[in-house]
Amino acid sequence: MEDKFSNDIGGLIAARIQRLRPKLLDLSRRNPLLATKFSDRSNSHIRVIDELPDIIFQNISSNEMQFKPLPLLEDNPEDEEGDDFQALLPEARFSNQTYLDSVHKIDQNAEDSADLLCRKKWIWQ
Repeated sequence: MEDKFSNDIGGLIAARIQRLRPKLLDLSRRNPLLATKFSDRSNSHIRVIDELPDIIFQNISSNEMQFKPLPLLEDNPEDEEGDDFQALLPEARFSNQTYLDSVHKIDQNAEDSADLLCRKKWIWQ
């Protein structure tokens, strides 16, 4: 009698868990495992590109995978060092519509507006 009772309870619990499981699985954009936003300030995520998840897991589990950071960006790209670029730059600051549009989109009241404006000016200096 006790064995039948435990089987009924076990079946009841298993059925209840199956009904509740979809409610526990969050497939919305609120789930950070599905909708991760990478930013310059993010230091708790690693972005792996062009790799299969099961291969990554296998390599990490067996300590065969190494992560290398991307090289640092150049302060002054070589193509901006040339005389032709430097000669055209002053005029482009006032006439390049893409540049002017991007500067106008910067919110002057934002906390990082000075950094963004300096970056925009640096690009065209």
